[in-house]
Amino acid sequence: MDLINTNLTISIISFGILVFLSLVCAINPFRANKKANYWFALFCMIWATFWLDDVLDFILIEDINVSYSHLLLAQLFIPIIFYVSVVFYTNPDYQFKNKSLLLLIPLVYLILTSLKHYNWISVAFYSFLIISFLLLLGIVYTVKSFLIITSHQQNILKFSAESTEINLIWLKKIILGILVISFVSLVYNIFWNENKLNIFINSIFLLIVFYTGYHALKQKEIYPSSQRERSELLNLDTSADEEGREKKKLITDSELKELQNKLLSLMDLQKPYLNSELNLIALSSMINLTPHHLSYVINQGFNENFFQFINKYRVEKAKQLLTDKDNSHLSILGIAFEAGFNSKTAFNTTFKKITGFTPTEFRKKSSRL
Repeated sequence: MDLINTNLTISIISFGILVFLSLVCAINPFRANKKANYWFALFCMIWATFWLDDVLDFILIEDINVSYSHLLLAQLFIPIIFYVSVVFYTNPDYQFKNKSLLLLIPLVYLILTSLKHYNWISVAFYSFLIISFLLLLGIVYTVKSFLIITSHQQNILKFSAESTEINLIWLKKIILGILVISFVSLVYNIFWNENKLNIFINSIFLLIVFYTGYHALKQKEIYPSSQRERSELLNLDTSADEEGREKKKLITDSELKELQNKLLSLMDLQKPYLNSELNLIALSSMINLTPHHLSYVINQGFNENFFQFINKYRVEKAKQLLTDKDNSHLSILGIAFEAGFNSKTAFNTTFKKITGFTPTEFRKKSSRL
């Protein structure tokens, strides 16, 4: 009895959090990533229906007429809706091109459902068809979502010097978490009874729900609100060349060299990298270039992306501060802010990637010299 009550409590908490998260994302009080949040709200609401039975049992509603066939049909769209939200997170200007393809999902499901009324098909074979369809649907759109996020994590390095708050790594972890727990549940079912299995699975899912809610609510706007600026940055993504393919020249070699020197002079004299909010658009306005042309100058002139170019300067500044004994009173976070970073996490990660040491290790090593 205790196991059942515990499992019921966990289910109700998961349901409540997802419904609340759905409403907050739909209202979107911070007006960030609007289209993505609307679709993510729908994803959370349908995800919550997996615990609907437990909620109805808890509030002792027995005469309510729930159409489980329609509910299952809605749940079929979960991987698709998650995928669409990912698309809008990574490209807020995305336009649907193949809306009609979504209609195939309920159509295939209805065809499979109609098969069970025929005598020639066994229950086992019908169950196999339904499960296969669900697995295929989930795998296809989960993989597509994962690949889009991976591509996005590379694209944002072209225009942002701070990626930790806009790289959508939390969506990747949700995907991996759900895949892992789905696999573990199959193995767990072999060795433990059903009640323990339900508590184990629901407990893990509750942690995933908490994680989802925390990161969904703190997710910052990824692209500028200005349509013109957003389009310029999105065009950087679509105009990127495949690896090994020669990039089309936007300017002559002599102009490239001149702009390189102009950019280096700007970085040395005005030190724009010390501004933690610096992005490609802001820097391009300082040097009187379009973001596309500035990105070209950085890529071709220095063989770096914007993230690498800016953070190279920040790390050099941080190294100076860390080795200067007059700054011994500054904490690592203080050093990070002084060098242009906006978080300790970003500072530690970037510093170690470039130098091979954490800031703390570098400071200790420098003090012994």
